Amino acid sequence: MNKNLELAQKNLAEAERTKDTPFEYEDELREKTARLYDLNKALNIEQADEVVIDDIGAADSPDKDTPPPKNNPPKRGRR
Repeated sequence: MNKNLELAQKNLAEAERTKDTPFEYEDELREKTARLYDLNKALNIEQADEVVIDDIGAADSPDKDTPPPKNNPPKRGRR
């Protein structure tokens, strides 16, 4: 338990020492994040174009980003 406390104190001292230094890989992170966004966008476009037909013949879209249809609650009042 004493070793854990020493390690935590050492990590805290290191974090305090480096908290104001700029992130060394900021530009690389920004570039790779933009590339990942472009790749995800391209993959989603390809998936949206693909339609799968099951044994019954109903088309099933593989788009998982589309939320399921909402169930409308029954209307109250006179008909």
